[in-house]
Order: sequence, then structure tokens, then C-alpha cells
Amino acid sequence: MSNPASTLPISVLGGYLGAGKTTLLNRVLKHNQGKRLGVLVNDFGAINIDAELIDHRDNGLISLSNGCACCSVADDVGQALRRISTPALGIEHVLFEASGVADPWKLAEVILNWPGFALTAVVVAADATDVVNRSKDKYVGRLIQHQLSVADTIVVCKTDLVDGQQRQMVLGWLDTQFSQANIELGDEWQRVCGQLLAHSVKVPQNRASELNDALKYAHQFRTVCIENTRVFEYAELVDIISDLPDCIVRLKGLVLSAEQNTVLEVHLASGRTHISQRAVSTARPQLSRLMVCWTGDIDIEHEMRAVFGTDLDRHAHSRMTG
Repeated sequence: MSNPASTLPISVLGGYLGAGKTTLLNRVLKHNQGKRLGVLVNDFGAINIDAELIDHRDNGLISLSNGCACCSVADDVGQALRRISTPALGIEHVLFEASGVADPWKLAEVILNWPGFALTAVVVAADATDVVNRSKDKYVGRLIQHQLSVADTIVVCKTDLVDGQQRQMVLGWLDTQFSQANIELGDEWQRVCGQLLAHSVKVPQNRASELNDALKYAHQFRTVCIENTRVFEYAELVDIISDLPDCIVRLKGLVLSAEQNTVLEVHLASGRTHISQRAVSTARPQLSRLMVCWTGDIDIEHEMRAVFGTDLDRHAHSRMTG
């Protein structure tokens, strides 16, 4: 790698679906310690940047009013790295978010071999409410364990949803199983943000070879992104989500609300659903946009497009299945 003094520091943020990466990213953007941060995400739907922070959008790039910038990776990591390091942006530190079913170390390997960047941290979020049980799941357990095993810092999120006894149990389990990592509580935001932006990576670089077998489980995840003009009532959306099949492990997005100048922000993870109504300070989006992720061998894409689709979508699905 090139001289660290001439490189742009970059941290990788990983963690299973719904572990708390979005909340962590938003907190870091708000409490950026005066640094101009760049955030690389697979899709803008994966990070809910607060409306008051958004300055303007330009062809896949969101500039924020505090000097930070967010860029979509899409399918070209190299292009995203080049763009976020454009001198005109003046970025001082980059946060690279891995997808919830990805191996964070794969991104770390790219960075280690990409000129102009210096890997400074591999941080993995863990959901205090279910990380221990999920780690034993026959479908996703090994993936979660491997995500945690490549971290030099594990941030335990959603600690407000567990009691003190469970919190200590989770912390003890993580410390025993993943002793290579520093364990931090997600509610200690200033400490977490400071470490995320000023860390030195500790993960052994030969660890990547250990992960290849675990990645064969990634094919068990299927995803569909749904975009349409459907407008939802709050109660209607609650009913729809309550009837979804158990194989769905993650649902997130912003949909058009029947209330003027608002959208509904939707999250489903770890069996919990959160729907909130958000005021839109600028022009309201023209489309409802949802991402649905499920496990198993069944294909429910057409069913999901019908469930969350327009009347035309539902009619087409009924003809296919009738």
C-alpha cells in the first residue's frame, strides 16, 4: 500500500440484516466530529439520512449540509471509490457499508489492494435482542458468526430493547466467542463514533481464507426491490406486514403515505416491525420503494410484487395463480 499519510482512511461497517447499521451510520453522520465523511452504500434505501441533513442529490451522489457525502456503490466498487475520493469533495474519512448478507472482509480485501486508501477499521454491528440465537440458526448462523469473526470492533446495538441480565449475557458471549474484537455498546455513541473514525485495524489479513466456505450460504438469501406509485394508509400497511410469510427476514423502505407531504418509513427485522410517518421537507418522492429479503428455496418475488403492488400488479398476479 502507499504511504498512509497520502491515503484516505476508510472503515468497513458490516453486520447481519437489521443489526443496526443504518442507525449507526446516521449517528456518525450527525456526530461527525467536524470531519467531512464519505459513506459508500449498496443502495440509498439502506441508509435513512435525516431529511434536514440532505443538501442536494446529483446522479447517484447525495451531498449533506454538514459537508459529508453519500455515494451509491451499485455494481462498481472501483467507480464508487474513485468518486468518493474526488478531491473536490474534500472527504477526510470514508465509511463503507457492507450488505447484511455480505462478508465485510471481502470489502476490506478490496480496500487493502486499492491505491489511495488506508483500511482503518472493520466494525460489525450485532443485535442485542437476537444475535446469540441467530448465530445458531441452521440457515444464517455460520454467516453471522463469520461476520463477527472478522471484526476488530463489534458494536452491540438495540441494547434498549433488552434487560440488564440479557445485555450482560450477550456481552459475555461476544467476548468469549470473538476475543479478537473490542466490544462496544451502541448507546455510547460518542465513544463508538470516535473509535470508528480513529481506529487502526487489528484483524489478521490471513483470515479471509477461512471465510470462503461460509459464503456458500449466501445463495440462500433472495431479494426483490419493489418500486411503484402505490399510496398506503398506515393501518393498511400494518395489516399487510402482519400477514407476510415467516421466510421474510428483512423488509425496509419508504412508501408514499395517504397523508399529504409525508412518507411512511418501514422496517421489519428480527420479527419486529417499525413503521413511522415522516414529514417531507422538500418534494415528496414519486415512488414507493421497498426491499424485501427472504431465505429458503422458495421464490416469492411475484407474490411480494402483488402484495405491495398497485391494483394492476395484484390483478396480474391473481390471473397467474388463479
